[in-house]
Amino acid sequence: MLGRLTAEESAKVLATLLGRHQALRAEAEQIAAELVSMPAVDQVAHDVQGSLADIDCDAVSSRAADQRWGHVAPTEAAWELLQQALGDVTRDMQRRMELGLVDAAEAICRGIVIGLHRAQGSSADGALAWAPDFPSKQASRAVTELLQACPADRKRATRERLLGALADEAPDWREMLARAAK
Repeated sequence: MLGRLTAEESAKVLATLLGRHQALRAEAEQIAAELVSMPAVDQVAHDVQGSLADIDCDAVSSRAADQRWGHVAPTEAAWELLQQALGDVTRDMQRRMELGLVDAAEAICRGIVIGLHRAQGSSADGALAWAPDFPSKQASRAVTELLQACPADRKRATRERLLGALADEAPDWREMLARAAK
């Protein structure tokens, strides 16, 4: 039964258990902290790359046309679809920063940038073909958003660590990311 519950139902079961068994609360908090504290950079990168590559020309074509509100150009449609594909992971990075999990947010940012770098130029027939500068611009945006949300006392160390790690993963974006990090 437990394996077949929806996410909402699972959350209700957990809340009920914690309400009935207060002694479990500390352990549940520890498990939750471990779960959100350190995402796998490679998994985030893989997910980002895959979500961008999954947007094909048909999706762009269906979005790019004469709509009720006016004409949508293919480039604009591609950007919208690509931004939507990055939405959840970007919000997750921001959420973790709000929770004070700077290292976890940094790991997600690294995954976003690496995934974008891998996706760059990889899809000749998808949305990225219509928005070739999307990966580099969004990578800069992710770095900027992370560092703007970073606590002042951790900003310098986070910037240096992030740029150092990304220099190996996206060497051709080194200068661009350094500008974004300022």
